[in-house]
Amino acid sequence: MEFCCNPNNLYLSGSSEIKNDYIAHARLILDIISRHATKTQLRKIKADLQLVGVHFDEAKYLQAACESSVAASIALAYPGTFKYEPKLNPPSDVDCSFSSGDYTFNIEVKCPNYKKYHEHASKDCYSIGAMGRLDDYPTSFYQIKSLRGWDKPVEQQVHMDNKLKDYLISCQKKFSGEALENELNLLLVCCDSAMEMQKWMHYMYGEKGLLSESSYIEPNLYSKVDAVILTNLYHKHYSYWEKDKLHDHWSAGKSFNLIFKNISVKRGKDDAIIHLLDVFPNFSRELSSYELSGLEEVTRIPRFVNSLIEKQEVYYFQPRI
Repeated sequence: MEFCCNPNNLYLSGSSEIKNDYIAHARLILDIISRHATKTQLRKIKADLQLVGVHFDEAKYLQAACESSVAASIALAYPGTFKYEPKLNPPSDVDCSFSSGDYTFNIEVKCPNYKKYHEHASKDCYSIGAMGRLDDYPTSFYQIKSLRGWDKPVEQQVHMDNKLKDYLISCQKKFSGEALENELNLLLVCCDSAMEMQKWMHYMYGEKGLLSESSYIEPNLYSKVDAVILTNLYHKHYSYWEKDKLHDHWSAGKSFNLIFKNISVKRGKDDAIIHLLDVFPNFSRELSSYELSGLEEVTRIPRFVNSLIEKQEVYYFQPRI
């Protein structure tokens, strides 16, 4: 039986060497999840992946693909403790959870819609943005834009700090109210480019960052969220057929992952976070110890990614032409 009967599904229809490999791994992903999900849950995954019909919503597909990638990767690594869509605060559920040693990790996966981001990137313009949340940014942007002498349009970059805020507040409703020392509640955000991940890092720890002590909103609105994981799974899935340097598109364990503690609320759980750093593949320790100076710090993540390519010849992001 054909895996995908939807001719308009850009990701799971058609045939080429890279597409055949991608689709074969998609089959494996669903098989792994089927060992833990109910029939109703499995039907929903297939519906979100849009395997049948003729309509195709790319953003919906990418969210489902990223969720499935995380769930299947963890289920494969921790089959004995993995739970698919557990209800920690009924009737709400989180995407998955697993246990390792004395610790339990609850994960909610979010995949932003990067449509406006890609539209902006495709424009022939001068792109102006800011790292972090600056009160005078709108005024400064329009002052710059109004200057004479530009030979191309001046456009404002897409900022997603409010999207992160929405994700954190949404998670608050899904996680249990019990603050157990051996349990971590995690928001996992799927990002695009290395520079985009850098921006998300600044949304968390930059000026008025949401995970910092100077958050621009009340931290108690998302006090149940212990940490945020950034991953490049969106980048690996989005238009994957155009990315010849990338492999293992469905693997969260072979993705570029970073873990960030929520320090906006005073809470311990350091031992649990250290254990997470040990069992969930990530580059957080390597990134923090990567030596930079001066203004280089603003682009720490892209510079670190480039160093991995130079040292290991491993590509986590498709190089720009």
